[in-house]
Amino acid sequence: MLKHTDTVNDLRAQVAALAQETGLPIGEFRRVYATVARGERDSARAKKEMIEANLRW
Repeated sequence: MLKHTDTVNDLRAQVAALAQETGLPIGEFRRVYATVARGERDSARAKKEMIEANLRW
């Protein structure tokens, strides 16, 4: 359990450092990250659907 706690704390520190580098408050940084991640997922899903549609031809 302690190992996971250390990992979580390390990841939180990395997120805080990235937020500080960008000059954004951590809440805003997380919101921007979530928006970008959602866009990447949607893009990957759309690409997969296009490839599958082309294979059906």
